[in-house]
Amino acid sequence: EAQLAAGDLEAARKSFGALVSLLPGRPWPRYQLARIAAREGKAEEARAHLLDAIRLDPGFEPARRALREIEALRLGAAGRGS
Repeated sequence: EAQLAAGDLEAARKSFGALVSLLPGRPWPRYQLARIAAREGKAEEARAHLLDAIRLDPGFEPARRALREIEALRLGAAGRGS
């Protein structure tokens, strides 16, 4: 998380990607990958990571909350014709 907080998104992506491999049943690394993708403006990639996290743990509220935020942004953009 320090890499993410420092803005080193590439290093953070590598670290959390490794954690996905080490902890395949845990939603947290996928949630962190979603945060990285969102910071890069990659909403669809972020959404996919969030859906994976929720599939692993339907009660993982940080991912559910982030997914609601992304969906709201998508709906807002669609309503504006973007």
